[in-house]
Amino acid sequence: MVLSNKHNRLMPGERHQIIYLPDGTYNPARYSGPGTHLETRLRRGDKPLSYVDKVAEAHDLRYALAQTEADVRQADNKMVQLVAQGRRTGKDSNFNLNQADLIKAKILLEDKLGVPKSWFASYGREHIKVASVLDMYRNKMNEQQQEGFGSSMAGIHDKHVRKSPMSVSRTKPVAILRV
Repeated sequence: MVLSNKHNRLMPGERHQIIYLPDGTYNPARYSGPGTHLETRLRRGDKPLSYVDKVAEAHDLRYALAQTEADVRQADNKMVQLVAQGRRTGKDSNFNLNQADLIKAKILLEDKLGVPKSWFASYGREHIKVASVLDMYRNKMNEQQQEGFGSSMAGIHDKHVRKSPMSVSRTKPVAILRV
């Protein structure tokens, strides 16, 4: 096994899985695993390193946009669904897919043992204090949706998020038709 960190250096607090890359090396994932610095990684333009890492990025976005424990469960279930789809279609290595399946253990611990959802990771937007960050998360989630990685959860309300000068539009709003 060749372990490299040329594709990713973890930030403090990130506990990401090691993933197998097409070049035959093993590398820390950018999104797959707890503690992702989502805002920093998105601002830097960090791209997922594999299909599983892309699924994890979408999962992280859903968590960041979640407002309820039901939203958290929806995020977890979507990850389970996408990992199963990746397995059926051969979109990633079994090494990566098997690790991503650990989300099922999280669900089991919550459902059968009553472990609180907040025990694994924080969720919710109470940490998003500026509208531009929320907009960035929503825009990225919409990109993910267009690429087949799930719903945007864009219908959630924003009453506790203050407007940043950069997020205030000086033009009339444009209606977006969702198909």
